[in-house]
Amino acid sequence: MDDLEIIKDREGKYGPPPEFFERYGQICEILDGYANHNNSTPNAGHLAALKMVALKMLLSAWNPGVEDNYCD
Repeated sequence: MDDLEIIKDREGKYGPPPEFFERYGQICEILDGYANHNNSTPNAGHLAALKMVALKMLLSAWNPGVEDNYCD
């Protein structure tokens, strides 16, 4: 499989990258804002884990049949 075929395969599984990253960025901004709601320092590890869940959530919303969307 060449590079272009890999890119097309991934887009079919995970959606168009520009749209995915725009939406993922929006969700991460919301998480960051909410975690800092009371001017305290958020738990960085917990916030990173939540962002990983958000990433998998978006991937699953695009294509719920891909098993990798539920790993990690």
